[in-house]
Formats: sequence, C-alpha cells, structure tokens
Amino acid sequence: MQENLSVSNVYAVLVFISCVLSIIGVLKNSKKDSQQDGVSDGEVQSDLRYINQQLEEIKHGMTNTDVKIDRKFENIEKDYRNLLMSNTELIQQYKSLHRRVDTIDQQITNLENRLGGN
Repeated sequence: MQENLSVSNVYAVLVFISCVLSIIGVLKNSKKDSQQDGVSDGEVQSDLRYINQQLEEIKHGMTNTDVKIDRKFENIEKDYRNLLMSNTELIQQYKSLHRRVDTIDQQITNLENRLGGN
C-alpha cells in the first residue's frame, strides 16, 4: 500500500509543479502584453480553465490508477495467502509421510532382527 501512496504522491507533486509552471507562464505572457489587457484577461481565464480541466483529468486518471493498483494488490495478497496455505499443507503432508516412512523403517528393522535372530 505504501507503493500506492508514493505513486500518488509523485503524481500530486507533478501536478502541482505543472500548475505552478503553467500559471507562471500565463502571468509572464499577460505582463508582456499590457496594451491588450482585456484580451489577456480572457486568455488567462481560458488558460486557467484549460489548466483546471487538465487537472481534473489527471485527478480522474489518478483515481482510476489507484483503483487498479488496489485491485492488483488485493489479488497479490490473495495469491500470497493461497501460497502460504498450500505451503502449510505440503509441510503437514511431508511430516505425515516422514512418520510413515520412519514407522515402516522401524518395522523392517524389527523384522530383520527377528529373522536374523532365528
């Protein structure tokens, strides 16, 4: 889950930097064209709306990505639990088999001792 948070944090930082750089660029352009204040204001508002739309799309994409990552993580956890259960079952079967082999080995030894003793 920490990987999920760090990816989200990276996206958030990138979005923030993009916003700041976009706003700085918009402000620089509007200061250069002081004669066209009315036009510049319209452009700034348009640019800000565009930036806002882009941010919304990025947030939506991040949400979808987070959901996909969460689903993948849940599947990985489920697979890991299944592997642990299978491993536990194999260990139990191995121990049971080992006890049976020891019992058979002991019976063979006893039989050899009885036959060798006659």
